[in-house]
Amino acid sequence: MAEYYLEINEELTEETALSRQPLGVRVSVAGREDALEKVSIFEPFFDGRLYTKELHRCNHDSGTPCAKETL
Repeated sequence: MAEYYLEINEELTEETALSRQPLGVRVSVAGREDALEKVSIFEPFFDGRLYTKELHRCNHDSGTPCAKETL
């Protein structure tokens, strides 16, 4: 059975990456709809930053590759 995660990751410029680590969140969710509901909880932490939002479907237990969907 696949596990799902909401992943939100800040994108840094090369220059900024020299001085700090990117902000990132990875939260277990029940699926796509749950991820879309939880995005609003975490997006305020990324205000003013460039970031990506993805639904990560982890299939490691079944031995198949993971899949990511941009939200």
